[in-house]
Amino acid sequence: MFRRLVALRVPMTLVVVFVAFFLIGFPDGALGTAWPDIRREMTRSVGDLSWLISLSTVGYTVATAASGHLTGRFGTSRVLVTSLAISGVGAAGFAAAPGFVTLTLAIAVLGAGGGLLDAVVNAWLAVHHGPRAMGFLHAFFGFGAMFGPLAIAAVLARDWSWRGVFVALALAQAVLVVLTWLKRRDYDAAGASAPIPATSHGTVPRLLALTLAWFFVIVGLEVAVASWGFSLLVEARDVAEGPAAIWAASFWAAMTAGRLGLGLFGHRVPGLAALRGALAVTTVGAIVLWLNLSIVPPGLGLPILGLGISILFPVMVLITPEWMGEDRTGRAVGYQFAAASVGAVSFSLLIGPLADRLGLEVLGPVLFVGIVVAVGLLVMMQRTASGPGGQPHLPEERVADAEPRLEPDPT
Repeated sequence: MFRRLVALRVPMTLVVVFVAFFLIGFPDGALGTAWPDIRREMTRSVGDLSWLISLSTVGYTVATAASGHLTGRFGTSRVLVTSLAISGVGAAGFAAAPGFVTLTLAIAVLGAGGGLLDAVVNAWLAVHHGPRAMGFLHAFFGFGAMFGPLAIAAVLARDWSWRGVFVALALAQAVLVVLTWLKRRDYDAAGASAPIPATSHGTVPRLLALTLAWFFVIVGLEVAVASWGFSLLVEARDVAEGPAAIWAASFWAAMTAGRLGLGLFGHRVPGLAALRGALAVTTVGAIVLWLNLSIVPPGLGLPILGLGISILFPVMVLITPEWMGEDRTGRAVGYQFAAASVGAVSFSLLIGPLADRLGLEVLGPVLFVGIVVAVGLLVMMQRTASGPGGQPHLPEERVADAEPRLEPDPT
């Protein structure tokens, strides 16, 4: 796999967005690790972290919902440059914030920049590239999320300020602004593929509604596992914190591995077949976590869930142009990402009270029910998108033909 990875010829436009996604993931991982030092410096309570998460989510949701409309009016390159600039301003403001109020405003700006970039890049890749580029894109987000805590920990171990990490993040965003501007014509080019006909006009609103529900559920499941998996092992199953942390990290590692697999081999597997297989793996993971059988390790369900969930988000983004047409993709993806953000918050609000009343073991049943809902949504989407001949409009052939620039070097 490593040899195949290094043999890829990647154009600069993709390198820039891959690095940009690494930087999007970075603060997601860094914030929680930096928070103890931040709150001591600003004399805040532990629970005040929820304000930062909430404001970041608000900024992200608003920006993603508007992304398609902005791209349609100003073009991909200008919105990309703007999103990177907004993220850089947010990171710089976070680093320089003199107090908590300023910090919350800065993270809202940072969240807005990340949300705008997230939606625009995903829509651009869905139209002009395919599963390989999409897989690597989301893998780089995972790398950033994993590297963020390590960077903060390394800085704090040397008695340096957490602020320096966010200064470096702002500088990196500034470099990407320049690189994106230099390649702006490539981002605005028509792309390698011919225009994609949408599914019949009457089915598009129904398909959009179903995909919004899909992203709401899928991202809700992802955040539920990420937020509550560690606590489940430590507080409900008496797993020591060290091993529990390893199991929690295995969820992210498996998710990143799954997305790398999509990047390397996704062009060989039909999109709907990949979704069905991923849902099957996710179902197994939820059952393993729920049953907690004595013959298996208590955290084994976490990496299985990570592997299964890993491609459910990016593959559905890839299918969107086929089901809704290129002209609607930007706006559709923006709405989808906004729905995903709402799902992340909603599942957290759901599981918290349930865990208080029924115990943390409720996580397994909630995940299983969510997966059943996702299976039902996929069935309904496939039926709705079926053409006159009964075959759904699939993106497999398009993405295989439209992606000659991200193929392995035969030498």
